[in-house]
Amino acid sequence: MRRLIFSIVLVFIAFSCTTTQNQKKETIAVSILPQKYFVEQISGNNFNIEVLVAPGASHETYDPTPQQMVELAEAVLWIKNGHLAFEQQWEPKFLASHPQLKTFDWSEGVSLLSGECQHSEEEENNKHSHQGIDPHYWLSPREAAMLAQNIARALETIHPEKKAEYQQNLENFLGRIHQLDSLATKVFQPFSGRSFMIFHPALTYFAHQYRLKQIAVEREGNAPSAKGLREFIDLAREENIRIILVQQQFDRENAQTIAHEVNAQVIPFDPMSEDWENNILKIIQTLGQALMPNES
Repeated sequence: MRRLIFSIVLVFIAFSCTTTQNQKKETIAVSILPQKYFVEQISGNNFNIEVLVAPGASHETYDPTPQQMVELAEAVLWIKNGHLAFEQQWEPKFLASHPQLKTFDWSEGVSLLSGECQHSEEEENNKHSHQGIDPHYWLSPREAAMLAQNIARALETIHPEKKAEYQQNLENFLGRIHQLDSLATKVFQPFSGRSFMIFHPALTYFAHQYRLKQIAVEREGNAPSAKGLREFIDLAREENIRIILVQQQFDRENAQTIAHEVNAQVIPFDPMSEDWENNILKIIQTLGQALMPNES
């Protein structure tokens, strides 16, 4: 009986210590899940990380929850993507409610691009679709190296005494990022100029840096008309499209229509995946296999 009581006391003490440690952690807010991954790779487990856009949600329809407003009041830093519409909408309100909140722009130093993609003839008449900065730079390994360095700089503004630790973690992370870049370069080098089809143009930076052509079915939330859909079907046949990537946050109906007509496959993927490294590896493998010549 005494042993049982002693064991219970030890468990209670351990739990209390763990709870106290968690309570002492500082909070960092980030806009999207991939940023959480980057912060963790460089900081370790030193922070509570509040992600504004919840898993499975779209940043295009974001509204903060009451709990997030409470978390922001305690945050020592908000690391922004820098070019998401909801950030531009909500940042003045966040700062008005929490004037002590420091912000850091994740996109500093990134070679920014507007949406680069191929359209149907009908969509080419809509010149407004090319306005604005494409915010999906985290999906490119080459830009990810800059993003990782930015995270390290942001953390050093909070804890300069941990600079050596952050820099060591950064070097380890950069090594893995460079491995992904080298793999992508090797895989896509034989396919320079080849096209792939995607529902929402999230791989603009990826396509640009590995010399691929991104054909986007949807632009700025607008699905193609019946005429535009027919042109995409003809384009998919012309470009020998075998897969159509569809983000989990979007409807698959139009992609499935095109895929059915050209005997292609609809492949879901999540640009907001928290597991950034495995997600990039999966994109490389999926596109690489799709671009391989038919064995028949």
